[in-house]
Amino acid sequence: MDDLDAALHSPPRLKIMSYLFAVAQSDFAVVAQTVGLSAPELSKHLKVLRERGLVRSSVRSGRGAPVTVFLTKQGEREFRAYRKALSQIVFQHDTGDAGAGGPATDGGAG
Repeated sequence: MDDLDAALHSPPRLKIMSYLFAVAQSDFAVVAQTVGLSAPELSKHLKVLRERGLVRSSVRSGRGAPVTVFLTKQGEREFRAYRKALSQIVFQHDTGDAGAGGPATDGGAG
């Protein structure tokens, strides 16, 4: 698991990054609703991602204006690398014998 970035591997941050990777940018409230986090929880996780340079946010002018969250170019690159590393881990022992998503059987012994 050394190949996986801990900042991205956190389930809430993985959901955030996956969503932003798909849409590139979104209003804060929509991100929160889509990934199932409260506003304070989302803020906490976005802070970690922002400190790493993976996302940025901007506030439109005016009090109470919506906040837009963006995936940065660095975020896009790092998320692509994360997905590749995760895929390699998931499929490293895949021989195609296990069937659709299940473990290989031992031939019915038991």
